[in-house]
Order: sequence, then C-alpha cells, then structure tokens
Amino acid sequence: MTEPSMRDRMLAGELYIADDPDLIRENERAQRLTHAINTSNPTDRERRRELLTELLGGFGEDSAIRPPLHGDYFGLVILDVETVTIGDDVQIGPYVSCSPQRTRSSLARGATSGRRPSRS
Repeated sequence: MTEPSMRDRMLAGELYIADDPDLIRENERAQRLTHAINTSNPTDRERRRELLTELLGGFGEDSAIRPPLHGDYFGLVILDVETVTIGDDVQIGPYVSCSPQRTRSSLARGATSGRRPSRS
C-alpha cells in the first residue's frame, strides 16, 4: 500500500510537509491562475469564469467572484487545508473568514468543521 500524498494528508487534517514539491507546484499553479484572474479584462466574464473553474475545480453557473482574488491568503480568507464547499445562492462579502480547519483545541472540545459543539 502506498503512503498518502502530502496533499491527501493536508486535506485529511493530518500532519504534512508544506514544502513538498507537489504542493509547491500546486501553489505556483494557483498563483499563476490568480494573477490571470486579477489582471483579466473586467468585461471578459467568460474568460474569468474559465480561469475560476480551472483554479477552483468547479464554479457554479450563477456564481461570481470579483477581483482582487488572492489564493491561500486573501481578503476573503478561506483556509483550504480541508475541503471547502460553498453552496448555491451564497454571497460572501469582503474580509470574511471561512475557517473549516480543525485545530487540536477544537477537536478536544468536540467541534468539527463548520459546527459548534453542543452545550447540553
């Protein structure tokens, strides 16, 4: 059986090596796409949609992200070391933080991504 990749470990919330060559390549790819999105013609919505789909792996038909977009660490902060899914009909304003990342303290309290522990 093969060892899980550093990306698989990262997405599973396990310890991983951040300077893994595959993770570095994925980060550089994301930076190139983000730069292309941020410098694209603001009236060329089709091109921006193509770039966003390539960057995010999917992009809803009625979804919109307006530049500037900064991957990994940006005005809208989405900590993406776990899978992040944003459903239909969601609007996200500037400087919002989405933090699905589990920490040792949240795990100790019984919290899971996106949910607070119950207080019975």
